[in-house]
Amino acid sequence: MNKSRLLILPTAILAVALFCGGAFVRQHYAKADGPKGVLWAGLSRPFGGGGGGAEPVEVFDTVLQSLQTEYVDKITDPKKLTYGAIESMVASLHDPYSMFLTPERRKALDEAEQGRFHGLGAIVLPQRTKYKDVTYERLTVANVLPGSPAEKAGLQPGDVIQKVNGKFFFQIPDDILAEDLDPETLKELLPAAKDIEEKGFLSYKEAMETLSPDGKTVTLAVLHPGQTKPVDLKVALGPTTVPAVESRMLQPGVGYLAVRGFMRNSPAEVQRAMDQLQQQGAKSLVLDLRNSFGGPLVETTKVAGQFMGGTLAHVIRQKSAKSPVMAEGKTRFDGKIVVLVNRATLGTSELLAAALAEQVKAPVVGATTFGDGLDQTLIPLEDGSAIQLTTGKFLTSAGVDFNAKGIKPTHPVAGTPEKQLEAALALAKSAGGAGA
Repeated sequence: MNKSRLLILPTAILAVALFCGGAFVRQHYAKADGPKGVLWAGLSRPFGGGGGGAEPVEVFDTVLQSLQTEYVDKITDPKKLTYGAIESMVASLHDPYSMFLTPERRKALDEAEQGRFHGLGAIVLPQRTKYKDVTYERLTVANVLPGSPAEKAGLQPGDVIQKVNGKFFFQIPDDILAEDLDPETLKELLPAAKDIEEKGFLSYKEAMETLSPDGKTVTLAVLHPGQTKPVDLKVALGPTTVPAVESRMLQPGVGYLAVRGFMRNSPAEVQRAMDQLQQQGAKSLVLDLRNSFGGPLVETTKVAGQFMGGTLAHVIRQKSAKSPVMAEGKTRFDGKIVVLVNRATLGTSELLAAALAEQVKAPVVGATTFGDGLDQTLIPLEDGSAIQLTTGKFLTSAGVDFNAKGIKPTHPVAGTPEKQLEAALALAKSAGGAGA
């Protein structure tokens, strides 16, 4: 069996949540140039006991053939059997970020690489939280794409989506035993039993499938930060196109560059913008990574290489020790850099912010980032579908684990985005703004 060749490309965005962020924000891609058996790589070991040494792939083939030849009704669509089996296998990992992608979802992910997104237009992730002694997961808005249906409807980072079309989202983490939870506390967290009976609970997969297609209108019960009662929002799902960068001069000598995400054209767009800013006299730079959803690691390394050299990050995988991820290319800007971040700074955008702080001592202004430090691999299959797996964990260039913790700014600034920008501008103008 030939090994599938891995290429680092988009985490995070099919249309919403992972389908608009998680999946596009931090992924690798694998070329589907291996044989059909590539799907079963690593599964050809005998079971640990009780089965006579049969290999998993043999058991799978036996079940599939039995269903096709022995089931009372003729099976006219064997693809449903195969897809169902694959979905169940991946679901058995109990990892919301690992999933099977149909050809349609895989196509949407490919479009996201080029800045075209579908559905809600927000990164929505199950995030662990705690109420009294009960640990559970809430459907949390991590990032909202500019110009998206989510933004138009009033969604913002930090919002909690409690219901989608009346169905309540409530998940217990896999390492928590439901029978150990306090019943009285659960009653406080959950809606009335009648409401649950009528509408039922919503799984993360169901939420993604509902919020990903274009052309539908959904009703969301949303709890905004600091509020105690949710509001109902109607959202008309549809396509969103996101530009890679935005740039302008803030003041003489100070340029501004906002990187919305690391897409296929981001390195070239950043280079073009930096050339224009330096032609206009930029000696220092405010690099705005607020609301930046990250993206393909390969594109991130190319963007990072325009501002720094050396180690961008480290990655830890199952079969290897900590490995460095290097910034690529020739440094094109050696002036002062000030970085802006907020809660909606995700994935590889967090890596870049941390690397600039650790490697060139760039001040980081704003609020603590989201803490999306998991690395994922996309394995394309021959029919256009794919498997997305969590395969590693990112560390900053200094070896710091920021997953679920975020990157803390060196200069915390609360308040409005304008106030944060003013603070960054002041640092960029000062003699001690950054050392390159």
